[in-house]
Amino acid sequence: MFAAIGLIVLLIISLQLFVSLPEIKPDSGLPVYGKAPDFTGIQNWINSDPLSIGYLKGKVVLVDFWTYSCINCIRTLPYLKSWHEKYSDKGFTI
Repeated sequence: MFAAIGLIVLLIISLQLFVSLPEIKPDSGLPVYGKAPDFTGIQNWINSDPLSIGYLKGKVVLVDFWTYSCINCIRTLPYLKSWHEKYSDKGFTI
């Protein structure tokens, strides 16, 4: 459980490094972070064909960065599998 929470916190912190401070849209009250950058410089994809931001538009996406043989990364796998089983039919993509 703590590994999954740590992964989410790390993901949020990592994503904040790629975006500037949000603008607040007056009509919705939600922050606008701008467009996500496309995936570039990736040599190999595992378990899927290469994905693009255009393909993922409108979906909730979790990008999980692993370090080879990292035990903490491996420990998150049951949580990721469970989330995929529960939410992939609703547009959630890992």
